[in-house]
Amino acid sequence: MARGELVICKDPDSVAEKAAEFFIASGRKAISERGRFNVVLSGGSTPKLMFRKLAAALADNPLPLDETYFFFGDERMVPITSEESNFRMANELLLSLLSIPEQNIFRFRTELEPDAAAADYSRRVRGHFGIESGFPSFDLVFLGLGTDGHTASLFPGTDVLNEQEKIAASVFVPKFDSHRLTLTLPVLNSAAAVAFLVTGADKRDVLCKVREGDSSLPAEKINPAGDLIWFVDEAAAGQP
Repeated sequence: MARGELVICKDPDSVAEKAAEFFIASGRKAISERGRFNVVLSGGSTPKLMFRKLAAALADNPLPLDETYFFFGDERMVPITSEESNFRMANELLLSLLSIPEQNIFRFRTELEPDAAAADYSRRVRGHFGIESGFPSFDLVFLGLGTDGHTASLFPGTDVLNEQEKIAASVFVPKFDSHRLTLTLPVLNSAAAVAFLVTGADKRDVLCKVREGDSSLPAEKINPAGDLIWFVDEAAAGQP
């Protein structure tokens, strides 16, 4: 049974445009209702396009950015100067261009050891939300979809899929022979809204499997308390 709203766009640029519009609409709603907007960013090529759209749109002040707080769904264990860093990409294409205050940006501190970095992130997220236990409810979480069905750094067959207590965790990914840092499933599923960005014909098969309920795929386990929206291009949707 397919879950969530499917929004089919012409191409990756159109996906980025729709996602940016959804970001702004979600931000306005959150700030109106709760006084601040907590959003989780993802890495990958499609978010890169979205960041460019957002940087242009937000330069016209449709949102009070001092009440907008940026988090990351996952990160590679690389320096923030690395081209593989999700933080670096977001910072160069979006955050620095808008002069987002440092205190409004929550990056994974990859200069620490993996477990320490995950614990540090969990502690800072709990502090921001003012909770000692349980899980925060982010206003909006952006996610991508890998051809193997992974999302964030939740990969098939990894122990982190069973994590039920931590906000963030380190995970060793055998296919890359390296550690990554990721928010856990209970956190992602506590969000008010989750938006997947999926583009390209190579994602067609896995997108179909996830939406039809293939429980072997980590992305299928995303079942948020709030809205689930899929922004996909025609190639990923299998349309000519």
